[in-house]
Amino acid sequence: PPQITAGSFDSYIDRYLAMPQLAESSVRNLVFSGALERCPRLRFVFAEFGFLWLLPLLWRMDRVWRGLRHDVPWVTRPPSETVRSRFFLTTQPVDEPDAPRDLERLMALIGEEVLCFSSDYPHWDNDMPGATLGFLPPEKRRRIFHDNPRRALRLG
Repeated sequence: PPQITAGSFDSYIDRYLAMPQLAESSVRNLVFSGALERCPRLRFVFAEFGFLWLLPLLWRMDRVWRGLRHDVPWVTRPPSETVRSRFFLTTQPVDEPDAPRDLERLMALIGEEVLCFSSDYPHWDNDMPGATLGFLPPEKRRRIFHDNPRRALRLG
C-alpha cells in the first residue's frame, strides 16, 4: 500500500509523532470518497490520535472544497460541518501548550462537541480523569467526559 505518513516508523517516537497523519488521511478519505453519503448513519471515533491536528485540517478541507467542489459533487456541505456531525476524537494524548487558556481556545475552535475524554491508562502517557483538562468549566468537562461519549456511542 502507499505510504501514508512522511518519514518512517524506525522508533516508537517516530510512530507516536506520526499518528495524527494517519488520522488526517482517514478523515480526508472518508469525507471526500463519498463513503459518508452512502452510509448516512455511520459515525467514527478516532482514539489515541490527539485532536489538535483537526483544526488546520478542517480549515484546509473547507478552503479546497470551496475551490474544487466540481471534483467531489457528492460532498454537498462544507467538510468541517460533516466532520463535526459524524466524527468524534478522544482527548488522549492531549498536546498541551504552556497556557491552558490557549488549549481551551483551540478546543472551542475545533468544536467541543467532537471531543471525548480518554485516559489511555495504563500507558506511560495516560491522562488521569481528575487532572486532565481541569482548567475547563464544569459544564464543558461534563460534555467532554460524559455527554459526547454517550452521543458518540448512541447510549442515550
